[in-house]
Amino acid sequence: MTQVLEDEQHVIRARVSLTRQIDRGGVVLSSPLAEAFLNVPRHPFVPAFYRRQGERFIPWRITDGDAEAWLDAVYTDDSLITEVDGVHAEQAAPGGVTGVPTSSSTAPGLMADMLDALDVHEGDEVYL
Repeated sequence: MTQVLEDEQHVIRARVSLTRQIDRGGVVLSSPLAEAFLNVPRHPFVPAFYRRQGERFIPWRITDGDAEAWLDAVYTDDSLITEVDGVHAEQAAPGGVTGVPTSSSTAPGLMADMLDALDVHEGDEVYL
């Protein structure tokens, strides 16, 4: 694990920043939703994602240079491209790929909006 992930305060600040971004973005966060975004880390779910550089998609992992910038990017209210034409960012060569994004980690603000619309209450059962 890199040093930035071991710095619990940095990770907490990133989660607080993300929660504030969502709240400022027009999504009204209920207390349970805000608590979820503050307490559930996003970075384990996106260990690698793509950054667009011109026509190429370059994989970005926490080990690819500036770990602090990587963590800050993970905790933005943006969708993160995780797959291009079936090639997951974890399997991509360092030089990246060209093609069309085929999968992403949804923007947290949109996730919050969808969870709010789901209107789940204690005792409800949700089936996938």
